[in-house]
Amino acid sequence: AYGLAIVENAAHEIVTIEGAEPAAFADTDIRLLKKAKSLLARLPVRKLDVLACQELGKEVSGAGMDYAVIGRTDIRGIANPDHIEMVKLVVLRLTEATHGNGIGIGVADYVPKTLTDGLDLKSMYENAITSALGEKCRIPIVLPSERETLQAAFATCWNTDPASWRYCQIRNTLSLDEVLVSRPVMEELGADGTLEPLEFDNKGRLLTIL
Repeated sequence: AYGLAIVENAAHEIVTIEGAEPAAFADTDIRLLKKAKSLLARLPVRKLDVLACQELGKEVSGAGMDYAVIGRTDIRGIANPDHIEMVKLVVLRLTEATHGNGIGIGVADYVPKTLTDGLDLKSMYENAITSALGEKCRIPIVLPSERETLQAAFATCWNTDPASWRYCQIRNTLSLDEVLVSRPVMEELGADGTLEPLEFDNKGRLLTIL
């Protein structure tokens, strides 16, 4: 009997299919796990004042957001990944497919009331208990709107110079092919792009989204 090892990239595309004899299972797993980790999605820069995740959901990650992307586990006894230095994290919305299960919300610093209004606490807490991830379901500070959620993050990011704010906005932790960034991040990346202010509607809902 043989085993079949499959490695996917961040887009869930198969990049490696390899057979292995039972005696080689452990060595094959160790070797291919290193390859799989090298293919994980990553944010474009290491240091951020504010990271805005537009949405979280169970179909994005079983934990709502991929901790390897955002650099936070916030689980007692487990160290956070060290490849990201981020001061504040905001989450703005739930995906439709998550059906109110907002597991992962607990690693955010600020969220808008529109997000918490959509939570199915029964589903979320059942998920937290069965997965032993209660920390990920704690409700962070709730602000009246998405605008005020972002304002709170910038006001508490320990950087008082708006011109130097390092901001990155992603759709979710699975979709990192496009990001919105502030000028300092864009300059670090050497990227070309148009700088525009974030726009909101009259209820404070963010209109500048991916």
